[in-house]
Amino acid sequence: MPYFGFITGQPYETVEAMKAGEKEYVQRQQAQLEPDYLYDENAPSAEEILAAAKYVEQAGQDRAKQVSDERAAEVFVQLHGEYVPTPRNAMLLEYALKSRGILDDRYVTVEEIESVYDELRQRGLLEINAAKAQDQHRSEVTSQAEEIRTARRASGISRSGVSTRTISRSTRQQHSEDDLYGMSLDELRTLAMREAGVVE
Repeated sequence: MPYFGFITGQPYETVEAMKAGEKEYVQRQQAQLEPDYLYDENAPSAEEILAAAKYVEQAGQDRAKQVSDERAAEVFVQLHGEYVPTPRNAMLLEYALKSRGILDDRYVTVEEIESVYDELRQRGLLEINAAKAQDQHRSEVTSQAEEIRTARRASGISRSGVSTRTISRSTRQQHSEDDLYGMSLDELRTLAMREAGVVE
């Protein structure tokens, strides 16, 4: 004998089936009448959520790049005591880095900053601490001389091509192509031997 639900009026085979069917019907009716607490008509769309996620990711990458760039700048300043950190110097370095496309989309390295710095410094565009620059130059010359002495001691040669080659690279006179064509063969041979460190 079938059982009929009081609310739905539908026939059920057992009392348990009738109770379950009636309960499910009532729950469906309530769900249609009550708004879903998870649904919000003012909630952002999937596209807006994706755009926000991309924005947060980009902001994180930008912050990481900024931290890395600041670290490279701090290391550069520590390595170059002669550099005076003025707004003008910073602006010139930044402009030169941007003109090379370095600051646009990748992390800047200390070597890249040094490359731009050397170029600007040779052109006399940067303000530097002259006393510290002289001390640094003196220190580099002393270090180079010590390397030559060490190389001479290690090789057992008192005046080898090692030292003169090293020195000649930094102090040799530059000759133009016209100068070289104007020299006699003996002059060219002497110049070549002097550059090679065979004669002084």
